[in-house]
Amino acid sequence: AFALLFLATNFQQAVYPALTKLFVNSPEQMIRVYRLCLKYLAMLGFPVAAGLAILASRIILLWRPDYIAAAIPFRILTVALFLMFINGLMGYALITVNGQKIFMRIVGVGALLNVLLNLAVIPRYGIIGAALATVLAESFAACACWLFLSRKHGLTGSLFELLRLGLCCAGMSLVAAACYSMPLVAIVAASAVAYMILLLVSKAV
Repeated sequence: AFALLFLATNFQQAVYPALTKLFVNSPEQMIRVYRLCLKYLAMLGFPVAAGLAILASRIILLWRPDYIAAAIPFRILTVALFLMFINGLMGYALITVNGQKIFMRIVGVGALLNVLLNLAVIPRYGIIGAALATVLAESFAACACWLFLSRKHGLTGSLFELLRLGLCCAGMSLVAAACYSMPLVAIVAASAVAYMILLLVSKAV
């Protein structure tokens, strides 16, 4: 599932030079571009994470039926996957505004937190604990980057936009759940169409 991060990574690498140029020449425009990038990454990350969470069992059954118990940690890790979609952009933004040291500290603390959580929860909760530790570490990185960028440089996303996208994704999830007995390709197609319609109706695009 994490191979799908290439969608976000390619986008982030494409806009990074533009963010750097705007930081020097037009900081106000950089803020607008950053908010737009964050919005579209969330627009992409929401359905990817939600779709994988809903279809986790069906996806795993494509390979190994005896791995079906992995569906629960798989669903948990989709939260981390969504966070990684936006964390990458915030990381590039920190580098753009000369916050490399802050970014390094956030990554370092996040990695240490992940290790400590693994040591604490894996002996008791196994693979589910490992998945939760990853989500908590990514959540820390997301919160730390968001707070620093918003307070220090005014770089922040629109919570209203994130809520609107979340509601569109919830509608898409209902369609996916309703079509769960259909072939996997049909579920993905129906969910994608429903999501696009909801984006247009809600004027998210």
